[in-house]
This record gives sequence, C-alpha cells and structure tokens, in this order.
Amino acid sequence: SRTDTGTNLSMGGTKSVETKGLVSILEDYLETDKHKSPFADEALKAALPTYFTVQLFDKGTVLFEATTASDRLFLIEHGTVSIVIPPASQKAISAVRSPSFQGEPEPLETKRLQKISGGGICGELGFFLERPQVFSAVASDHCRVWTITRESFAEMNKGHPQLAILLQTALLRSLSLTNSQTLETHGDIWHI
Repeated sequence: SRTDTGTNLSMGGTKSVETKGLVSILEDYLETDKHKSPFADEALKAALPTYFTVQLFDKGTVLFEATTASDRLFLIEHGTVSIVIPPASQKAISAVRSPSFQGEPEPLETKRLQKISGGGICGELGFFLERPQVFSAVASDHCRVWTITRESFAEMNKGHPQLAILLQTALLRSLSLTNSQTLETHGDIWHI
C-alpha cells in the first residue's frame, strides 16, 4: 500500500467545482429537507470549493497512516474506505495490554475495523485530537473524496462561520451514529 494525496480535480480557474455530492453528504447528516436546506443559499454552497478539495483515490491508496495524526477530514462521495489496524499497531496495543507476556506471539495480519462507504466520513479523530491514531484508512476501491485540511477549516471558521457550524454538526452526527452502531454491535452490554 502507498500513502498518497490522491488526484486533485481541477477547480477550472474561476469555474465552480460541482459540489452536489458534498452537499448531499452534509444534508444527509444534517437530516435536512432539500427544500429547507441551508445550501439553498447559493452563496453558502458556492463557498464550499474555497475550503474543500475533491480528490480521486485508487484502490490500495492509504489516505492516512497509523501512528500519524490525520491532517484532514475525508468525506467519501463514492467508493469504499477501510479503517484497518496494521500489525505494528496491534503489537503496540498487545504490549500495553499484556506487558508480561512471554513467548512467541502469533503472526499478525492487518485487521479491518470498519468499512466506510459513500456518504461516510473518516479522519476526524486524528484531525480534531491532533494525535497519532492506531489505525490507517485505505481505499478499498476507486474513491471520490472531499477533503478539508485543518488550515482550511480554521479559515472557514473565520470566513464562513455558518458553514463551519454546519460541518461541525454533520461531524457530531457522524460520530454519534458511529458510537451508536458500536454499542449496538456489542449489544451484550445492554443485558447487564
């Protein structure tokens, strides 16, 4: 696998990038009616390419590596991204959990934690916490992804605070849904 920034799609000078996919992702998380969408405001919608970049990632491309803090958020328009724990991270986790383990450890393989498809978001933990993660994100197939860097996010907060609030709300909903799904997957804790 390789770490890559993907292929940036041209902004075409003053021509606006088609933001329909990005708007759709944000509206889905905001659970807005298309007729009451905050993106009905053309000026707000036109600001999106100022902060976001659309990128294409080939299968096998690493969007962010374990042991690094993701410097951007990834909003997946189409395709699938796998969140995986590589063997080196598994060894580090095992050493913390069982520091007195003696003997030969079993050979480790990369483990998939989560599969994120079109409409999903990843990279938020490293992006906001600004600390290394134990997992990587790898394109499982050809992906079209909208990205925003920390720098662009800070600029958005100053230049378009309403847009920043909408993005933050979408991210909170994404994280809440992920947490809810995790709890449901480990449902045995509900039967205490």
